[in-house]
Amino acid sequence: MRQIISMKVFIPLAVLFFLCVNHFDGFEQDCILYTLQAINRIFSGRFIDDPAFMFGNQDAFSIFSPLYAVFIKLLPIDTAAFFFTMLTHCGVAISFAWLSHKWTKKFHQQQLALPITLFFFSMYAYGEFRNDMWDTIKTIEAFPVARTLSVCFGFWGLAHLFDKNKWITPAILLIGSLVHPLTAGWGLPLWIFFRFPKTKLPITIAAVLLPATILINKAPWAAYPEDWVHIGWDIEGIIPLVQNLLLNLLFLISASTKFIQDKKLKKFAQAQVFTAGIAIYWFIVSVFTHHIFLFQVQTFRILWLCQVSAIFIQFFIGAHLYVSKLRKGKTLDIWDKIFFAITFVYWIDSPFILVGAVVAAILFVTRKKTYFGIIRVIMACTWIATTTFSAYWIIFLHQHPLPELYKSYLTFIQEFFAMTAALALAVHTVYPKWRKAVIGITLLCAIEILWGNQIFPKQNFSLAFILAVVCWGMIVPVLKKNNSVGKIVSLGMLTILLCAIAVINYDHRDNEQKEKERAMNQFVQTPPFPIIEKRGRVLYSVKDYAGKLPRIHFLSGAYYDEQYEVGCIFFEGHKYVSQDREKRIFLGAQPTAAEWEKLKWQVRKHLASKYLFEKDSLISRTRHLCHEHEITHLITNMRDLPFTKNDSLALWYKDEQIYLHSCESIN
Repeated sequence: MRQIISMKVFIPLAVLFFLCVNHFDGFEQDCILYTLQAINRIFSGRFIDDPAFMFGNQDAFSIFSPLYAVFIKLLPIDTAAFFFTMLTHCGVAISFAWLSHKWTKKFHQQQLALPITLFFFSMYAYGEFRNDMWDTIKTIEAFPVARTLSVCFGFWGLAHLFDKNKWITPAILLIGSLVHPLTAGWGLPLWIFFRFPKTKLPITIAAVLLPATILINKAPWAAYPEDWVHIGWDIEGIIPLVQNLLLNLLFLISASTKFIQDKKLKKFAQAQVFTAGIAIYWFIVSVFTHHIFLFQVQTFRILWLCQVSAIFIQFFIGAHLYVSKLRKGKTLDIWDKIFFAITFVYWIDSPFILVGAVVAAILFVTRKKTYFGIIRVIMACTWIATTTFSAYWIIFLHQHPLPELYKSYLTFIQEFFAMTAALALAVHTVYPKWRKAVIGITLLCAIEILWGNQIFPKQNFSLAFILAVVCWGMIVPVLKKNNSVGKIVSLGMLTILLCAIAVINYDHRDNEQKEKERAMNQFVQTPPFPIIEKRGRVLYSVKDYAGKLPRIHFLSGAYYDEQYEVGCIFFEGHKYVSQDREKRIFLGAQPTAAEWEKLKWQVRKHLASKYLFEKDSLISRTRHLCHEHEITHLITNMRDLPFTKNDSLALWYKDEQIYLHSCESIN
C-alpha cells in the first residue's frame, strides 16, 4: 500500500510532533560536562588542575565538542545550548522519520510509516511511558549531549541497512561513533552480522572471552579498586535495566525464529539477537566483575537499538497477521497466538498498553454481536469512575492512598486519559468508520489533561498520544480523499496546533532558571577573577546563586563542588585525586575508614556541602587546605569572614556579590 502522506509533508509533521513531546531542560546533568568540554576547546587550559580534565575524558574520542563550540562562539551560552539541543532534536525526528519511510517501503507496509513514527516518539522520547525506564536511561535527552546526536546518526544509518550499496550504513554509523562511540557504535556489529553472517561465531567467541582480560590486572583491563564503591551499580538500580534489556533480547529471539516471514527482516532480527546478546552479557559481567573497560563502555546504551528493532518487528508482524488472517476471519495458529502473548508480555509494564491489551483480549474472545455493548459499558464505567475521581481527588487521596506507582494525582489522571487516546487510536485503525468517535474521545482526553494540570502541562508525555490520535484520526482520513482544499485546511490547522504547543512547551525552564543561565555569559569569554592561574585549586563555597552547580556557573573549574567528578574516567589517578579532595572537606569531622565506606556518595556530597556553608567550618577548612597547598584561593559570597578580600565581583543575577580571598591573605 502506498504511503498516505508524501515525504514533503511527513518529515515536517514528524519534526513538529517531536518538538511537542520533547523539551529543553537547560543546564542539567551531563549538559554540564559537555558545555565545559566545549568551552575547553575554545579556551584550552581554562580548567587546569580540575579532576574532570587532569587525566583526560571522553572528549578525546568525540567530535561533539567542536560542533557545540561553534554555537557557543556565535551565541550567548544559554541560547547556544537551547538551539543546539533543538537542532539535535530536529535531526532525530528527521532521521527516524526517514528510517520509518525506508523500512515500511522496503517491506510493503507504507501505511504504517506515520503510526510507527508517532508511536516511537511517544514511547521512547524524553517522556516515555514505560515505568522501568523512569529510573534507567532515556533514548532522547533534554539538553545538548553527544548521545542524542549519535542516536540521530544511528537512525540514519539503519535506514539504509537494506540498500544495495552495503557501505552506506557503516559510513554513517562511523560518523555517529565519532560523536559518541557508545551509542551509534552498536550499529556497526549489527551491520557486520547482517552483511557477513559467517562472522557471528568468531566475534561471539571473542566477545565471550573478553571479560577474562580482567586477569591482566592492568588498566583498562583490571577491576576497578574496591574503594570506588560509589561508581558501582546496586542491585536495585540494575534490575529494571537488565529486565528491559533481557525482555528485548527474548522478544528478538522469539521473533527471529517462527514469526517473521520476510527473509531479510528475519536476517536482521537474528543479527540483532547476537548484537544485543553480546551487549547484555558484557553489561551483566561488568557489574559483577567491576571490569574497568566494560564498565566504561556502558553496554546498556544498546537499548535504543533494541527499541527500534522491537517496534518495527512488532508492527510488521502484527500488520501481516491482521491483513492475512484477522481481517479475513481465519483461525490463528499456535505460533500466531504465541506472538500476541509475547507482545503482551513485552509491554506489560506499560499501563496504557496494558489497558489496550485487556480490551483487545475481550474483543478477541467475545462474539461479534456482543462486543459493541461490552466496549460501551467498559468505556462508560471507566470514564465515569475516573472523572469522578479527578473531581474529588483531594478527599480520595487523603482517605484512600494509591499504590506507589500512582501516588501522583496528575500522573494517574494523565496516564488514564492517554490510555483512552491510545485505545481510540487502535480502534480507529481497525474500524475507520469510527473516526468521529475517535476525534471526540481525543478532544475529551485533551480537555481533561489540560484541566488537570494547567494549560500545556510540563509533564508532556500525556500529550504524545493525544497528538498521535489527532494526526491519525483527523488528518489521515482527509488525506485519503482527493479534496485538495480539505487537505490544505487540515494540514494547516494541524501545523498551527503543533507549532503552538511546541513554542509554549518546548522550553522547560522557568524564568528564574533562564535568568541564572543567561548570567553565565558573564564568564564565558573571561572567567571570574582572571588573575587565578590554577583554577582547579580554587575552593568554592557559594550559597543560593550558582551554589548547586558552581563549575558551570563560574565556568572556571573547582577544587570542590557538587559536580566535580562529572565525566569521570576510571583511571586510578582521577578517582583517588577526587576522593582525596572530598575527604579533606571533612576536616574536623573526619569519619573513620569503616564509617567512610558506609556513607553513600550522595550523602557524602551533601555533608561536604553542609560543612562548607557553615561559617566556622569554612574558616577552619580553608586555613587547613591553604596550609597543605591544596588550594590557592577561596571564592564565596559570605561577607563576614575574617579574611582579607583581594577582589569582589557583582554578578548579573540579582546583583549578588562574590568575594575572592587568596591563601596569601588568609592568616
